[in-house]
Amino acid sequence: MNYLLDLIAGPESGGRYDVAYGGTRMPQGLTVGQVLKWQKAHGQKTGSSAAGRYQFLRKTLEGLTEEMGIPPDTPFTPDLQDKLATQLLIRRGLHKFQSGSLKPEEFAHELSKEWAGLPSGPEG
Repeated sequence: MNYLLDLIAGPESGGRYDVAYGGTRMPQGLTVGQVLKWQKAHGQKTGSSAAGRYQFLRKTLEGLTEEMGIPPDTPFTPDLQDKLATQLLIRRGLHKFQSGSLKPEEFAHELSKEWAGLPSGPEG
């Protein structure tokens, strides 16, 4: 699983957990609630709220934390970011891919819908 997370994180953030859109460094030690607040302000300045190793958009992060029952006072740690990204992988067909019922090309296409840094077709 780590290889897949690393594959995504490379083009999204250079593998860094503290990067936001435009190469801005996020403040250290934020909770999920603080990240959401920070993303709103950052997004207004830069045009994108993408933040963290997997460049979660604010709307996506809000939905994931609600879906997974993660309270706003939860620290936005590397471990949490990996869990959130794994949930996005599951949404995009990870289990089907692992069982062989989703072809690698189809899974890759699904992932490109979530992460703009990934190619969207065979030509990519």
